[in-house]
Amino acid sequence: MFTKPIIVFAIFMGLFTSLTLTGIITMSRQGLTDQFINQWFQLWTIAYPVAVSCIIVYRPVANFLTKRCLELLESRK
Repeated sequence: MFTKPIIVFAIFMGLFTSLTLTGIITMSRQGLTDQFINQWFQLWTIAYPVAVSCIIVYRPVANFLTKRCLELLESRK
């Protein structure tokens, strides 16, 4: 069920997503202060494992919904 490509994809996608979101949220909440890196890192250490887990868990649902949406769009042509 969980193949190597799925796990590796989740690791990288979780990394990029969590880095981006925690950076933007930290900057929007406090700006570029002296504590930015410290606050960002604290948030990221929580967000990264959550992001990877969510990508692995929600991937089948997202694949199913994508397939259904594309089928519906194709049938309307």
